[in-house]
Amino acid sequence: MKQNNIITILFTLVIMFTMQTASAQRKQASGRDADLDAAIKLAGKGYLDRNYKLTKSLGGIQLGDYNLIPITPPKSSGKAVLEVISFGAAGNTILIDMDILEGTERTKETYSWSGSDVHLVPSYEGGTGSFVVMRGRTVCGGLVKNNGKWILIIRAGDAERTVSNLRRGMTPAEVESAFSDLGGSQFKYTADSGNMKVYSLLWFRNVKRYNPSRTDYKYALRNDEKYADFYFDAQGKLVKWIMF
Repeated sequence: MKQNNIITILFTLVIMFTMQTASAQRKQASGRDADLDAAIKLAGKGYLDRNYKLTKSLGGIQLGDYNLIPITPPKSSGKAVLEVISFGAAGNTILIDMDILEGTERTKETYSWSGSDVHLVPSYEGGTGSFVVMRGRTVCGGLVKNNGKWILIIRAGDAERTVSNLRRGMTPAEVESAFSDLGGSQFKYTADSGNMKVYSLLWFRNVKRYNPSRTDYKYALRNDEKYADFYFDAQGKLVKWIMF
């Protein structure tokens, strides 16, 4: 995996929307970050595909195609909680919980990416530290340290498949409602996992239907293909999820 190429993409996004002038950037000291150093050791030369969590104060956010929004104390403050939840061979779910306070107005959002091709890449590029969320070779977003401040970037195109309608603490009914526009789907309890109950979202797949003599067949749609698994605690609150 060519991490330098991957990180350069996200680093370029930050430069495009930097809060400082070019001359100020040239004077910036290329300090290291203890959390990032530890994450790089955990990842080795590859991905950080294990349970992991960190919290960073934010100096700005850039969501989708919108310009960078600076967060300037004391008028505003913000933090991001980044978490990797490993599901082993099934892949990872990576969440970023954003919490922004502007005066008395608070904005809280959860962004997540899930699947066998979703990974977290901690790295330095040209002295700039970053935690990058990847789906295959697609940059989905992450945290980048620029001018001593952590910037949250969220990409929201089709390739990233960014999810923003799920959050911890939801009930099964709320999760089912979040996917109500997925026509023909089923949402039902399917298993126990330790002290948690697993509900699955099932959707369409093509299956072969043979005639009695098995000399010919036709394809038929059945809505029993797993689209996602959702794990609820004993109080019926959503704890984690994985999408396939």
